[in-house]
Amino acid sequence: MRSRPSNLVIVAALCAASLLLWNSVLLYPLQLLVVLMHETAHGLAALATGGSVVRVEVHALQGGLTCTVGGKRFIILSAGYLGSSLIGAFILWSASHRTMGKYIAEIVGVLILVETAFWVRDLFTFGFAVAMGGFCIILGWKIRGVFETIFMQWLGSVSCLYAIFDIFDDILRKTFARGTAAVKNDAQALAEITGLPAVLWGVVWIVVAAAVFLGTVRNLPKRPPDKTDERYCRPN
Repeated sequence: MRSRPSNLVIVAALCAASLLLWNSVLLYPLQLLVVLMHETAHGLAALATGGSVVRVEVHALQGGLTCTVGGKRFIILSAGYLGSSLIGAFILWSASHRTMGKYIAEIVGVLILVETAFWVRDLFTFGFAVAMGGFCIILGWKIRGVFETIFMQWLGSVSCLYAIFDIFDDILRKTFARGTAAVKNDAQALAEITGLPAVLWGVVWIVVAAAVFLGTVRNLPKRPPDKTDERYCRPN
């Protein structure tokens, strides 16, 4: 019997494919889903610090918006990039694990639909979130197998990579190119309330996001779950 590739090889291949396809329509739905994760992290940070969420939006050009009331602004602003990185790392690790890999697609799908019901108000975000949430549930419930594992590992990898690349592009590159006055993002908003430059926050976030991703990859199970194994299979 031919041995399966290790999780490290699979994730490396997925990262390479993501870089090659970064600006392609094939990767667009995953990138937009990561934007939703970013906005979700802002919302969760607001709830965790005593605030509330008014609405969450994702935009077709891969932008997003989270409107909150109350909570700790420092934590809410910091949570976007770092939160999406942590969510991606959790999805990647879970998809590679024998036990969690059984259910991670359904869990992600249900959580997307729950968020949609409570926080989404606009038509574009609603349609996208319902479509992706439903797809994840069907993926884990009916499709399963290698495709489920690879897709969820890919989603987790793209989420981690997107956090790193978006911090670099949206904070570091644009700030140096245009100046802080012309750039509006989480780091610039944090700079306004802390007095520390946005570039500093960008560097801190990119180091943490990279460490989270590399630490997750390093601690993945050696082999992906064997979904033909009777110990893995779930009753229909």
